[in-house]
Amino acid sequence: MDVPGIISLVNKQDRLRMSKTLLYFGPSGIGDWCFIYPSLPALLTKTSSTQLTLIIPYQNSGNELLKNNPLIKEVIYLNRETKGIGLLRYFFRWLSILTKIRKKNYSTLAVSYLSNQVDFLLLASLSGIKKRIGVLTTNSFINKVAFNEYIQFTGKIDKVNNHQAYASDIHSLMDVPPMFGRVGDKNRQKILQHFKIKTPYLVFGIGGGRNALWRFWRPEYYARLADEFKNYSNIVLLGGGNDDAQQAEIIMQSLSSNKIINLVNQINMSDAVDIINGASCVIGNDSGITNIAATNHIKCLCLYGPTYPEKTGAALLGAIPVVTDTPPSCMPCFNDSLKPSSTDKPLHCTNRSCLHSLSPEEVINAFQKVD
Repeated sequence: MDVPGIISLVNKQDRLRMSKTLLYFGPSGIGDWCFIYPSLPALLTKTSSTQLTLIIPYQNSGNELLKNNPLIKEVIYLNRETKGIGLLRYFFRWLSILTKIRKKNYSTLAVSYLSNQVDFLLLASLSGIKKRIGVLTTNSFINKVAFNEYIQFTGKIDKVNNHQAYASDIHSLMDVPPMFGRVGDKNRQKILQHFKIKTPYLVFGIGGGRNALWRFWRPEYYARLADEFKNYSNIVLLGGGNDDAQQAEIIMQSLSSNKIINLVNQINMSDAVDIINGASCVIGNDSGITNIAATNHIKCLCLYGPTYPEKTGAALLGAIPVVTDTPPSCMPCFNDSLKPSSTDKPLHCTNRSCLHSLSPEEVINAFQKVD
């Protein structure tokens, strides 16, 4: 018997198995990735894969961080467009991605419930991939066409918590690397020196996410909050996008001191993570900044209004939730399954009384309890 030949064959099969890549359709928000990341090793274990190729709706600096993760082999962006010539351009880009998928001959794909949109489901249906897994998604007609296997949990556990439960169920079979890689101590020191940030410092995460003005706390409240923190040398504003930049400008104009340093749209997301990791505490609304802080076990206060701690936001990752003592009757309006009129979308009210009712004094009191 040719023993070396058998060993060579086994090694070859093992190498093929170890190089297996799972095609995964994921969300575009880095805050959402904080929730579902723990479930990725579980999916890899289930499908005997070692890495993922990700397809994501949009390209942004937060998603660029995912390229540094050793579990992720490649990131492909759909970059959705919905109007005029952009829609036609997107159609051809979508066809190009479908062609690329079919040529790669993946054996398995998985779609998170956070990416359960029609264009993703069509990609899954037409991909030619035999094993198509819907991760914690609904069992609707279009999903039955897209998927032939489901990962579900029974009971009334929220879908975000389901991702965590699925992860804790079997991910211990595989080491889970840090989501954002190693903490960049040297890089952080360079950033602090460049922007003249003195320690100890706090971070205010003022971002509301894409098209999420309804999650913004009043900028003048952040300014009042900053004046109360006497024991901290600086406060760093973090966020991204035009909406966040406008909020940051109002904060800067409302200040009675110069201790706030505005880095909104001034640094990339990788540098922002390094700054978050060096902060004494992160205070912010339900957004990616607070999710990142909670994921990295940084002390964090998350301010809630239309969303709520039991189902969304950084509180699910370990942050301390802060809610007004005098909530309006409509709060929360986002994804509240206890209310008969509830939808999965927030009520786009103009006054945002749920957040405006949360005073700086209430946030300071919450901070002092955990300081």
